[in-house]
Amino acid sequence: MKKLLLLVTLALVFPNAAAAKELQSISICGASGCTALSHDQSDPFIALFERMDSSTATKAVLGAVPVGPYYKLGFKIRGDRTHSFTFSMWFVRPNLIRQQGEPDTFPEPFLRVADSFARELDGVARRIEPYGAPRVMGATVNGKRVADAAQYIGLFGAAPSVEADANDTAAGAWVNISLVPDRANPWFKRGAEFMYRTKSQALFVNEPLRIPDRLADRIAADAGLPVPARSSSFAGWGRSIGIGALVLCLFAAVFVVTKRRHGGPGSEAAR
Repeated sequence: MKKLLLLVTLALVFPNAAAAKELQSISICGASGCTALSHDQSDPFIALFERMDSSTATKAVLGAVPVGPYYKLGFKIRGDRTHSFTFSMWFVRPNLIRQQGEPDTFPEPFLRVADSFARELDGVARRIEPYGAPRVMGATVNGKRVADAAQYIGLFGAAPSVEADANDTAAGAWVNISLVPDRANPWFKRGAEFMYRTKSQALFVNEPLRIPDRLADRIAADAGLPVPARSSSFAGWGRSIGIGALVLCLFAAVFVVTKRRHGGPGSEAAR
C-alpha cells in the first residue's frame, strides 16, 4: 500500500507518525464503549485519512474551550518495520481534537480540524455515548489542599481572553493551581500545574484568560492572599441603579395604597 498521508495535525503533534506506512485502525471510545474502524471495513473515515495532505487546514484554538462531553481517539499505525505503534487524542464534537500527551507534560492547544474530517469523525461519534464533562475531585493552591475543590471547574468555562504580561509585577502574586480530575479528559490532568496571577485574574494557558470574579476571590482566599481590588465605577453604578429601582418601586406602591384610601378609582370610598 502506498505511503499513508496523515492529517497535518498528526504529523505536527506526532512527528514519527509522518513516516508511517499504513494506518491500520482508528478507535473512537466513549462512555458506552468503543467503535473500531479498519481498512477491512473500507470505512470512508479511513479513506479520508489517506487523502489528507499538507494542504489540509487545521487551526489552533488558543482561547477558552468550555468543558463538555468528549471522546477518546486511538490510532494504530504500522511502521516501516514489522512493529506497530499507537497513540491517542481527544475529540470534542463537532470539530476539536487535542493531543493526550504524557503525564508530566502540559497539553498542546486544542486544534480545529478541517470540515471534511470533522464531519466523518462526528458521524462515527454519534453512534457512541460520550464521556460526561469532567469534574474536579481535588485541588491544591500553592501546595495547600483546598476544602471545596469542585468549583475549580470554573477555570475551564467560557472565560474571555485578556491582555496580560507574565512579567508584569503589577499583575499580582503568582498562584500555582493543581487539580485532580475524576477521569482522564482533554482539559486538565493530575500533576499539571496552572499558573495564575491574582490582580489581573489571568490564568496562563495557551493565552491568558480572565477568570470570573467569584472564582478569583475563591482562589485568593485559598492562597491566603488579599481579594483582588476591582474598579468601583461599574460596581457603584450598578448599585445606584439597583437602589434607584427599589426606591421607585416603593414609591409606586405607597402611591397606589394612598390613592385607594382617599377615594381613587377602585378604592373603598369610591365604592
